Amino acid sequence: MFHVSDPNGDQLQFNIRLLPETGAPIDLEKGWRERFFTFDTLIVPDGKYRLEVTASDEPSQPLNQALSATWRTPPFIIDHTPPVITDLTAVREGDAVHVRFTARDAISILKEAAVSADGDGWVQIAPETRVFDTREATFDVKVPRDRVRGDRVLVKVVDTATNEQTASVGIGEVKKR
Repeated sequence: MFHVSDPNGDQLQFNIRLLPETGAPIDLEKGWRERFFTFDTLIVPDGKYRLEVTASDEPSQPLNQALSATWRTPPFIIDHTPPVITDLTAVREGDAVHVRFTARDAISILKEAAVSADGDGWVQIAPETRVFDTREATFDVKVPRDRVRGDRVLVKVVDTATNEQTASVGIGEVKKR
């Protein structure tokens, strides 16, 4: 939504560009006449961006008297890529199944992780540091054996952009990926 005004009520048009942190600007619209604009970020690579909007009263003015003003948003992140889960292991240890793995995200901070040993419900887990505040974390949890149904354990990790990744491993296996 653009909050603009023109003191003499001229008709306005907007040129809208996406400014990547590195690389050339991406033109999204030229001559846009509405004060509301949305775009599909799925075509845009992951990264940090700003939106630039230039308002002009050109439609209501002679060419040599048109005025314009430009506004840029604060930086924001576009992130479509889910975290990566590596070094996933599930090993029987006494009355538990010991599950370990590492999760990494290239752009966003990890915000949530869970384990499922029964194929039905997810149990939230915290990283070894106890705080979700980085793009990489190691997880180490012991799941009581009576909660394990079958021979597989599933893990799930979600980043702050709500991208989700799951992985599974057979008990006694090591999954490197």
